Amino acid sequence: MSNIAAIETRASLLKNFSKLTDDKLVQLAIKLTYCKEGESLSSSSDNDVQMESSSSSSAKQGMTRELLTEVLVSHFEKRVSQLDEINLQPLYPDEVD
Repeated sequence: MSNIAAIETRASLLKNFSKLTDDKLVQLAIKLTYCKEGESLSSSSDNDVQMESSSSSSAKQGMTRELLTEVLVSHFEKRVSQLDEINLQPLYPDEVD
């Protein structure tokens, strides 16, 4: 067990998601409504073949593990506070950082 501050960084989320099986990763995405029930991951080489063989943009492409991991990391990653971003801005327009 660890506190939430230890696992809200991008590096720690990637490390923890890499330990999950494809099925567990998809189950988590389904619970967060990023995937539909019964959807499975496809390998990146399958997507490359699909893209090359299909000329229409409406061809169905499955999610790769890398894409799903990136979506989940962006969902759980700690965002920079809007107040912190504002405070980092210069006070006057001609002020140099």
